[in-house]
Amino acid sequence: FYLAKRLQKGEGIAQNTQQAIQWYTKAAQQGVAPAQLNLAIMYLRGEGVQPNLQQARLWLEKAAMRGDNRASYTLALLDEKQKNLVDAYKWYDLAARDGMLDEKVRNKARGKIGQLALNLSSADIANARNKADTWFQSK
Repeated sequence: FYLAKRLQKGEGIAQNTQQAIQWYTKAAQQGVAPAQLNLAIMYLRGEGVQPNLQQARLWLEKAAMRGDNRASYTLALLDEKQKNLVDAYKWYDLAARDGMLDEKVRNKARGKIGQLALNLSSADIANARNKADTWFQSK
């Protein structure tokens, strides 16, 4: 993971995003949540690889399953951009839960929940919360 991060940023070593992808993938396959998150972001940006939303979502979900709310928050942003507001609410709800990795992300997610709630019915919100609970319990 640390080698991949240095290769991605060019910190103390020549920048090589393709090698960073290879090392992030190895770490991600071993369940390292920050590697899963960084790999997903590289797939989203097309950094060292062709952009691939499907691969990005796969790695984001794996990182979210490990409690990385930065991944949950990113999934929410993707769903919100695609106008999948119930799913976006679900991911924001998960990112805002206690015990998640990053307090700043939890606070941002809480704010987004309030904004989304203005555009959703109470049935949609209940559905999103139910989806979040079901997903959380399955991990």
